[in-house]
Amino acid sequence: MITRSTAEQARKPRGHGHERRAEIIEAAKTLFFDEGVESVTTRRLAERVGVSQTGLYVYFPNKEAILDAIRRETFIALTEVISGVAKDAPANIDLLRAIGRTYIGFAFTHPKEFQLTFKAGSTRKHSTAELDLSRPYAEQSPGIQCFLTFRRQIERLLEAGVLRPADPTVIAQTTWMVFQGVCLMLIDWPNFPWAEREALIEQSLEMVVKGLAA
Repeated sequence: MITRSTAEQARKPRGHGHERRAEIIEAAKTLFFDEGVESVTTRRLAERVGVSQTGLYVYFPNKEAILDAIRRETFIALTEVISGVAKDAPANIDLLRAIGRTYIGFAFTHPKEFQLTFKAGSTRKHSTAELDLSRPYAEQSPGIQCFLTFRRQIERLLEAGVLRPADPTVIAQTTWMVFQGVCLMLIDWPNFPWAEREALIEQSLEMVVKGLAA
């Protein structure tokens, strides 16, 4: 008698295809984050989800496509939270603090997504078009749209005279790098004897604010 493998027994019956793409992404987040993207095979990922390897390829042709989907979803969500905190907020220095806290809070709430978006596979090549900030917003990738949303708030603060005059792109990118450093260091090195997390965050934000304030 032929017996089915554990993976075959775990496969979902027909009719659940609409759920599988999301399940593949969720399973990939955990495996990629815990073991590294390079270490995870599509066969292993398919077994975790309960589909055949061929079935997985119906949704994603390779691991890079899954990682791209994770990044897209993360950037879209991050753009939404930045837009949300800035909506109807007055253009004062507290807006910069609020965006910083929101950005960093998002990273700690979604550590897997954040690390996979900003660190895993970071050496991959981008097209010249993708890196052209002058292109219309709607034509940009979700990652560039996220940055442009953040830069627009910097422009608002400059226009209001809240920040010392400077190139908004330079300010936005250097500020973004500070936020990134706080997030990735604390996520990547959880066992380092850090000072109290909130104290580190607040000190970092104040360094940014005092350095940029008019």
